[in-house]
Amino acid sequence: MKASNPFSTIFVHIPKTAGTTLRSIIESQFADNQLCAIYQGNAIYLEMSEFKSLSEDAKRNYQIFCGHFIFGIHSEIPQPTKYITILRDPVERIISLYHHHLKDVRFQTDKNSGPLRRQLQSGNLSLADFVSSGISLQADNCQTRFLSGEGPEFGQCTYAMLAKAKKNLRTHFTVAGLTERFDESLLLIQKALNWQQPYYVKQNISAAHANKEELDEPTLDAIRQYNSLDIELYEFVQELLNEQIENQGEDFQKALAEFKIANRKFAEKYNKWILFYKLTSNTKNLYKLIKLRFKFKH
Repeated sequence: MKASNPFSTIFVHIPKTAGTTLRSIIESQFADNQLCAIYQGNAIYLEMSEFKSLSEDAKRNYQIFCGHFIFGIHSEIPQPTKYITILRDPVERIISLYHHHLKDVRFQTDKNSGPLRRQLQSGNLSLADFVSSGISLQADNCQTRFLSGEGPEFGQCTYAMLAKAKKNLRTHFTVAGLTERFDESLLLIQKALNWQQPYYVKQNISAAHANKEELDEPTLDAIRQYNSLDIELYEFVQELLNEQIENQGEDFQKALAEFKIANRKFAEKYNKWILFYKLTSNTKNLYKLIKLRFKFKH
């Protein structure tokens, strides 16, 4: 596990951006008592109110903070911090979000669900209607919301928020990566934060569904209308990522190619281990194996 750093890292986990995969990598890099995970409504992790109630000494013990929270949490942390995050193509993110909600069992059990939520769960709400209905703030420039640190009502995001998100990315974020360029993003994070080799297997993968090339124009127009700021922000992060990679020099592409080969070998071995222990139904040993998997050497 990582030795102590003079700073702590903050991972802003924007929903449906491969953040669960990055969190699994983080869990391999840090001991349990070094990681503070903050996810609202999940009994396994801290609520934001619980995090805020921690003493300064308790917060200083953590080397990394991660969760579905907006920019600004560094003001609650006494030690120096560095931010990281991952963004995703806004149209693809919305498609993934829609299909995630379709299978979300909480919609089935929540007695307070409104008619639109019940309609979504029944399969009678189209993707275009889902985006424009206001059923989820995450369908309305979610990435700009998270990175600007602001959370207005549905349909009320502004260009001032976009400008603030861009400024925050330039000023506070060590790396802002992209789902579509995950390995490049991951190697930049590793180098910037001095992580061990970040081998991984993709986590929380959605079932196969239509991609943006298969959507009709009215649906695409609805997504673009409510995510126009995110689209511009995504292009901005593309430029930032290109700048950082260019600054790494020629050796970066060689290191990237070597990492892809090694990680593919790791994923193949890991999947074989998982299959074996599932077949033997030995869940105790499976847990141990998952903990040990990151000792893989190539």
